Amino acid sequence: MLYHFLRHGTLWVFRILVMPFCTPTQVRNVDRLKGIQGPLILAANHDGRIDPVWITMMIHRAEPKVFKDVRFFAWHTFYDMPILGWYIRNMKSYRLINRQGLQVLDPGVEFLKEGGMIGIFPEGKIRKLTEKDKRAKRGIAYLAWKSEAPILPIYIKYHKRWKRLPFYTLEFAVGEQFTIHDIIKSEDDLQKGADQVLGPIYDLASK
Repeated sequence: MLYHFLRHGTLWVFRILVMPFCTPTQVRNVDRLKGIQGPLILAANHDGRIDPVWITMMIHRAEPKVFKDVRFFAWHTFYDMPILGWYIRNMKSYRLINRQGLQVLDPGVEFLKEGGMIGIFPEGKIRKLTEKDKRAKRGIAYLAWKSEAPILPIYIKYHKRWKRLPFYTLEFAVGEQFTIHDIIKSEDDLQKGADQVLGPIYDLASK
């Protein structure tokens, strides 16, 4: 009950407080979000802290009358904060700790096996325009390998409208589902599988 209240409340507040400053002007293939169901991994590049809300918003826009339970991973530094942590925990996010081994992702694996949907940012952090060393971490491959879930690539980009004012336009694109678990035979193959993920995501960027 609380989860549903927070989910709908977040979207309502987001529309009022965020969308006047960030307008989705380049939205492509959002119809691919209609009818999605688990097990499914929604993998996106990470361009800003509000990316999870935009993904949720676009899913809701595709099917406004259907509740889609998509859960995300959150770094423990945010998860353990007094107020923000309460919100993140009650949004049913999973706690992510760096350098704790891939088994920290097992709650997400179990949710996928139950037919759930997980949202994840394969690069693990927000990527800046100046960074050229884009590479997915092994976690995305671990989730796909253990759950055998397909991956849905999503591209998100914020374009500043005016140099000195906090107004942006949003580019949001959805690709076609693909799988990588069939090329992973053991943990030694995880990076090879992860390396197949970013291409379909960044290929969605406007040319």
